[in-house]
Amino acid sequence: MTLLNRRRRAPLRGAVTHSTRPAAYATIDPVGGSTLPPSVVRVAERTRLSREILAAMLEIESRTRVSLDDIERADALADRLLTRRRQRQSELAA
Repeated sequence: MTLLNRRRRAPLRGAVTHSTRPAAYATIDPVGGSTLPPSVVRVAERTRLSREILAAMLEIESRTRVSLDDIERADALADRLLTRRRQRQSELAA
C-alpha cells in the first residue's frame, strides 16, 4: 500500500492539537520587532540561513537529494556566518 492511499489515523484522545505556548511568545510585532526570546530568534535565523545555504549547495551541484553531511555543513556555515555578523555588529557598536 502506498502512502498516498493510506487512511489517516484518528487523533489520539487527549492529544494537543493547538499550540500551548503563551501568546506573547507566539506573536511577532508587525513593526519588525520580535516578541520572541532572543535565543529563539537566533535559532530561527540560523535555521533560515542554513536552509538557504543548503538550497544553494544543491542548486550549484545540480542535485535533488541531500545527505546528512550536506545538512551538517550548511548548519555549520550558517552558524559561522551569523557569529561573524554578530562580531562585526558588536565591533561597530563599540
